Amino acid sequence: MEIGGRHYWNYNKGKWFETKKTPNKWKFTYNSLKTRNRSAPINTGADNQTRYH
Repeated sequence: MEIGGRHYWNYNKGKWFETKKTPNKWKFTYNSLKTRNRSAPINTGADNQTRYH
């Protein structure tokens, strides 16, 4: 991707879990279904009109 390029993603019903390990360190996980905000770009390997991957 070129400099200044952007991705926009929609995360539906995401689950965030975090644990404080030290005063300055956290361990976290985030799980969700990721969908595209628009169709996948041409020549990316994703099928045309792909929303999930």
